[in-house]
Amino acid sequence: MKTNARVDSLPASFIANPNEASIEEYAEAIGNIWPLHQDRPIWLLWIHVLSHATLVCEEVRKNRWHKVAKELAEVLVWWLTFVRRVTQPPTRKTSEADKLVPYIGITPSDIVWFKYPSVCPVCFGRWLSENCKDASEASSLVSQNIKKIKMFFKENPNCTCLAAKQGVEERDEAFKRFTKQCLQEYARRTRKLKRPHSLKGMAEMLNVIFANNIEVLSVEEIAFHLLEEVGEVSKSLSLLYMQDIKDVEADSFLQDRRDRVVDFAEELADVFSWSVALLAKIYRFLECAAQFAAEYKTVEGMPELVRGNLERTRNIVDLIWTIYGKGSILVCEQCREFPCNPAHPAHEGKRGQLAGKKLAPEICDLLRAGSAIS
Repeated sequence: MKTNARVDSLPASFIANPNEASIEEYAEAIGNIWPLHQDRPIWLLWIHVLSHATLVCEEVRKNRWHKVAKELAEVLVWWLTFVRRVTQPPTRKTSEADKLVPYIGITPSDIVWFKYPSVCPVCFGRWLSENCKDASEASSLVSQNIKKIKMFFKENPNCTCLAAKQGVEERDEAFKRFTKQCLQEYARRTRKLKRPHSLKGMAEMLNVIFANNIEVLSVEEIAFHLLEEVGEVSKSLSLLYMQDIKDVEADSFLQDRRDRVVDFAEELADVFSWSVALLAKIYRFLECAAQFAAEYKTVEGMPELVRGNLERTRNIVDLIWTIYGKGSILVCEQCREFPCNPAHPAHEGKRGQLAGKKLAPEICDLLRAGSAIS
C-alpha cells in the first residue's frame, strides 16, 4: 500500500527511465505539462511545429548551432504533443465533422514504425523491383520473400538511395503504391520482434538507416528536407479538413479517407525522421570543434569540457531532458514549473485566448476597429 501511495503521488510528467521510455510515455508526460493544449484546435498545435521548423532553418542559415538544437527540441516537443492528440479517439462531445478530422488509429510509435520498419522505404522498393519480377498480391509477396528481405537488410542496414538518386526521383506512382502496401505488410510481420520500444531506440534505428545520408547531405539540405516534410503534414492536414463529407457511408468516401489518413501518418513519420537526422548532423559539427581543440590544443581543458557536454545531447532524449528536465520530471522550459504556470512572468505577452473560447466583446470591437483603420 505504501508503494502504491508513493507512485500515485508522482507528478504526471515523471519518467522513471528516460532512455527506456516510449514515444507514448514522452507524449503523455509532455502533454501533462501544458493541459491547456487539450482545448486548443488541432491545427494550432501544428502551427507551432511549423513555426519552430522555420526557426530551425533560420538558425542553420545563421550558423548558430546551439540555437538550431534548441529549436529542434521545440519541433520534437510540439510533434509529440500533436501526435498524442491525433492518436486519441475523439470524445463524444466532438461534432460529427470534427470526428472525421484527423484521427490515426495506431500509436505514435507505430506511426514511425510503419513508415520505417528498420529499413529505408525507398531501398525496400528498390529491392522489390530488382528481386520480385512477378507481380503478386502484397501480403503473399512479402510472405514468400520475408527471409530474403530480412537477410538483405541485416547485411545492408544503411540507405543507399543517394547512389540511385535519378531512379528514386522517377519512380512510377503505381509501383510506389504497391511498395507502400508491401512495406506495411513487412512492418506488421516484423513489428513484434524488431520494433524499438523506446523513443531513444527509435531515433537510433533511424540514425543507422540513414547514416550515409547524414554523412553526405549538407546541414542545409537536411534542414530543408525537415521543413519540406512539415509542409507536407500541413498539406495532408488541410486535405483531411477539406474532404467532402456528404456521403460518409459510401465505400468510396471511406477508402479515400483511409488513404488520406495513411498519407498523413507517413508525413508525420518523415518529420520525426528528418528531425533525428538534423540533430545527428549538427552533433557532428560540434564533435569536429572538440576534435580541433584537442588536436591543436587551442584552449587547455576545452576538448574534455566540450565532449562532456556533447554526451548529454547526443540523442533527442538527452536534448529534451537538457532543455525541459528539472530533476526527474519534465517541466515548462520557460517558467520551469509543472504544470506550466500561465501567470508566471516568463509568459508575459504569450498567454493569449486561443483555447477554443470566445474573446471578450471589447477585444472583438477593438480588433474590428483596427481592421477598419488598416
